[in-house]
Amino acid sequence: MMTTSRRFAGDSIGIVFVLAGLIAILLYSLTQWVGPTGSFPGSVENQGPEGAQALAASLIQLGYQVRTPDAAIAPQPADKILFVLAPDGDFSTFDLLNIQSWVQAGGTLIIAQDANQPDELLRQFGLRLALLFPGRRQAELQLPTLNWPWVGTVEVEARRQVRVDCGKAAVHLGDCAAPILISFGQGNGQVYVMSTLHPFTNAGLQQSGNARFVQNLVQANALPGETIVFDEVHRDRRSSWLFQTREGWGLLFSLLALVVYLIAHRQRFGGPRPTTQQHEPERRRTAEFITAIANVDPTHQHTSVRRHYWQRLKRQLGRRYGLDPALSDQHFLAELKRFMDDYELSKCITLLITMNDPVLNNFELQEWTRTVLDLGTRER
Repeated sequence: MMTTSRRFAGDSIGIVFVLAGLIAILLYSLTQWVGPTGSFPGSVENQGPEGAQALAASLIQLGYQVRTPDAAIAPQPADKILFVLAPDGDFSTFDLLNIQSWVQAGGTLIIAQDANQPDELLRQFGLRLALLFPGRRQAELQLPTLNWPWVGTVEVEARRQVRVDCGKAAVHLGDCAAPILISFGQGNGQVYVMSTLHPFTNAGLQQSGNARFVQNLVQANALPGETIVFDEVHRDRRSSWLFQTREGWGLLFSLLALVVYLIAHRQRFGGPRPTTQQHEPERRRTAEFITAIANVDPTHQHTSVRRHYWQRLKRQLGRRYGLDPALSDQHFLAELKRFMDDYELSKCITLLITMNDPVLNNFELQEWTRTVLDLGTRER
């Protein structure tokens, strides 16, 4: 069992290791904040399963011009389609007005997002996403608009649905009760909203049905040679990393676990940690103690009783403050200075001094024992 000084050193080592791990995670996150967007879902720079690099590359192969602005979103009249895939940054009023004006002038806006992403753009059109339970792994195209050349089934992996009045939008995937892909007119333009990113991702496009579906969607709204824009501006690197990566969730759960631990134990750094009886020296049963006292020379019975209660007090205080009751009496009292006020400590010292006093009468023995019991049962 550790003494106070050893416990303080142990706490220090533990804190150092925890801080080192958190600092390593934070340093990694800094590289994500200032680095490229290549690790974010929906990014055309992301080569991973959730990225959209394959989508941009396939559009170029089909003869389209692909543009990824790195400043404020300001679609040009020559731009035919604007993809907003898993946006993670907030949209300013200026951004929203630019996009809405461009759509009304004849542009096609395609939004695909899931949970934990800003919804300002959806709210601009009076829409929102809601939980879809149970989720949908596949969905059939309901209208012929996007189903020629024939697709049939799309692998959607949807966990959300679009909340919309079915009379105000066409439902392409899902049904009126749980729309997954909808479209509606806005001025001279068109808006598509999908409650899942999967069909547009590198992993999703490997499924033949998805690749055909996305190609139909693009060709229904733009001709080869025209420009397609991908929004890479609205990617808040901090929140994206924190909520959409394993490392970010690991940091959040680590901090949560640390807070819960501190609340549960309510202990200060290096402070006492109550021990359990399994860490204490083996004690005699009550019957064994009574038998042993009865067999002691009557002249030493008082001393034996006091020693018994003194060891009992050390066990109680040791359990309360995380001290080792096997320590010598002097060392034990020295450790108690950290946790007791002068008044209580003076009582303990007096008990120790008078423990071997051979002239204590029965009344004084009762007072001595009462003091021991009072100290042992007093609240922290």
